[in-house]
Amino acid sequence: MRLPADALLGEENRGFYQTMWQFQTERLIAAAVDVGRARVALELAVAYAGTRQAFGGPLAEKQAIRHRIADMATRVETARRLLYTTAWEVKSGGQPAAAISMCKLVAANTALSVADDALQIHGGYGYMQEYPVQRLWRDARVSRIVAGTDEIMREIIGREVIGKGGRE
Repeated sequence: MRLPADALLGEENRGFYQTMWQFQTERLIAAAVDVGRARVALELAVAYAGTRQAFGGPLAEKQAIRHRIADMATRVETARRLLYTTAWEVKSGGQPAAAISMCKLVAANTALSVADDALQIHGGYGYMQEYPVQRLWRDARVSRIVAGTDEIMREIIGREVIGKGGRE
């Protein structure tokens, strides 16, 4: 299809580079999904630990479970704050490729680790399809691949940090 010259969007022969920024948008959205996924896994683990009776009382009364949940909550909050800070920077007109990659890397790994901990708290029930935690774990695992693998995120981060002399 032939179009007049005034129909050109952006710079001629630079279309791929212009669309590359959309990869960053996809990564930020993926990070938001992963933060939400991690939060749901945490909520499921807390609810289950509060109702599951074992060793003379609810799992939530066991120090090991409380500490695991504390670690899960800390990871979720860390990922959430990184997401919000990065989203604010993008909304303010920035194009923080390294920060977005950090956000995607942290959120994907948080979703997987929190879902894995939630599955552990659920015990054998965590593997059963009747419990949504098994689906959260499966979906979280693929998050480390889609929208750019962990290795690609580290490559982007590394190039940005080295290019700035170690200052992010």
